[in-house]
Amino acid sequence: MILEHWNANTGFYRQSDHSGVDDGVTRAYGRLIAVAGALGTPAPLRGPDDPWHLHVLAHPHGPHILRAQIVAPDELPVATLAVAQGGGDGPLRAWRETVDAAPWMLDGCDPVDFGDPPDGPWVMTALLPAVADHTEVLAWLDEVEQCIGWAFLKGLRPTASAGDARRGPRVLKWRRRPPVTAHLARASRWNERMRPQCDPCRTPIGPR
Repeated sequence: MILEHWNANTGFYRQSDHSGVDDGVTRAYGRLIAVAGALGTPAPLRGPDDPWHLHVLAHPHGPHILRAQIVAPDELPVATLAVAQGGGDGPLRAWRETVDAAPWMLDGCDPVDFGDPPDGPWVMTALLPAVADHTEVLAWLDEVEQCIGWAFLKGLRPTASAGDARRGPRVLKWRRRPPVTAHLARASRWNERMRPQCDPCRTPIGPR
């Protein structure tokens, strides 16, 4: 089985297979998703003492879709993501909601370019304004996104073909990846412009 990774801000795209995620890591993130979803509040992301959290969002799109946010230590979400097994009405709505959540896009990147979700498993991620204040997340977000995606999909027990099982290596396909400085500059400009309007609305996401 192949998982497609998309970024709504940059148009960045890649593919991965499960060989790049240890089974123990998959189980740990599977438990994290289950706990965060059951509690309805953010749960520590990479260990019990991690100040970063995963917030599993309630949604009406069906049980085979995950919507979640990565939450910084100051309780601001820096990224939102959706994971699904493929296409259909529910995945389409989750896909479009995540694309629409991106407050900025690189020049040349347009929401229309994303169209409908793939027929196979996918993750769509959108960086949020607070990423401008937490640039350290960019060093590990891709890896965590991949762990979350595979943990959720493995929990659904998807069917994989023998051909998929023989595919490799872990990262199979890449498209253009704009420089990190480009989208950070855009995030910073957006954040500074919107900060006076957004500060009064920045409330914590659930109790700790």
